[in-house]
Amino acid sequence: MKPQGLKGEIRILPVLEHLEEYARLDEIYITHEGSEAARYLVEGIRKKGNLLIFRLKNCGSVEAAQRLVGSDVGILRNQLKELPPDHYYWFEIEGLEVFSEEGRYFGVVQEIFPTGSNDVYLIKSDTQELLVPAIHEVVTQIDLKERRMIIRPLEGLFE
Repeated sequence: MKPQGLKGEIRILPVLEHLEEYARLDEIYITHEGSEAARYLVEGIRKKGNLLIFRLKNCGSVEAAQRLVGSDVGILRNQLKELPPDHYYWFEIEGLEVFSEEGRYFGVVQEIFPTGSNDVYLIKSDTQELLVPAIHEVVTQIDLKERRMIIRPLEGLFE
């Protein structure tokens, strides 16, 4: 997040796949350096290149916007659209424990990288880091209640 112009607008790199989802937001929550999330009312949103420019009611100057640099932006769960079966938001995937179909523990999903064709999960444990493609041939089950992901590694994937 960075300031945009002199009127307190902020630039945000969108993470939702469909930009039209942002158009209906009337509030966002901003967390700075581990602080409790602060609610900001959205007065306007426009697209500029691959960024979104937010005009916030509580942020009317470049100085106010500058104080938000490096902050995290969030929205409430009920502001997200319902996804089809077998589709998940990144925040639902991050933190899942990952096991093979045979029960071998691989680690925890730490990060997700978008690529042209599919996302890639970074799975970390105390002893290893693995990159796993987010494709049905590899990810065979996701259980959000149990916070588990079951994978079937492609031959040679972890060698």
